[in-house]
This record gives sequence, C-alpha cells and structure tokens, in this order.
Amino acid sequence: MDYHVPVTHVAAQTTAVLRRHANLATLPTTIPQASGAMWDVIHACQLPNPGHNLVLYLEAAWHLEDSMAVPGPFAGNVHACGSSIPAGFPANAVHHRPNNDLGEAHAPVRQWYTAHGYTQSARIA
Repeated sequence: MDYHVPVTHVAAQTTAVLRRHANLATLPTTIPQASGAMWDVIHACQLPNPGHNLVLYLEAAWHLEDSMAVPGPFAGNVHACGSSIPAGFPANAVHHRPNNDLGEAHAPVRQWYTAHGYTQSARIA
C-alpha cells in the first residue's frame, strides 16, 4: 500500500498517556491493546470530549506512548499519566488496514525522516 506522508504544523496538545514498550513484531498487538486500554481510562475518568488516539515513539528502542488528546490538563491515575505533544511539524502516515499490517505505515515515515536528515532517535509520532 502506498502511504502519503504529510508534514503539517500542529499545535501543542495535552494528552493522557499509557506508556508501553514494543518491537516491530509485537507492535500489531501492542498498539490496539494500549489504545483500548486508553479508552477505558478516558471513560473511567469521565473526561469530556476526548480527541483522537495517537502513538508517540520516544526513541528507536520502541518505547512509546499510546495517547489520547484531552481538552485540558490530565492529573493521571494508576494506569495513565498526563503528558503533552509539543508544537511542531511531524511526519505521519494514516493506517486504514488491519493492525497486523501496521508496520507498513512505519516504513514510509522512517524513510521520510532519513531523507530529511533526521534520525530514529528523534522524538517522532
């Protein structure tokens, strides 16, 4: 599948976060499980107007944050903590296929970063 990798300016965004560790082999199951758990946290905390799910890759070793945009500061609970995504120009790819193909969306983003002089150790989403 061909992925379009847009780079557009995004504003800083407050998030509720579940931290996870994955590798390329476990990514197809880790992200959906974490996203489901994130929705459980949002519902349990009765947060109004949650935004979209996103995954922030903190480093090449696959430490990641499965996040949900929230309308204001999130104090956290035993499962999740508050965080934020800084304003910037992220490269991203939208994946509309089964989760077992999720790795296909990562390759074009990594290629974009390499082609533009960034390294995988950069904080990328």
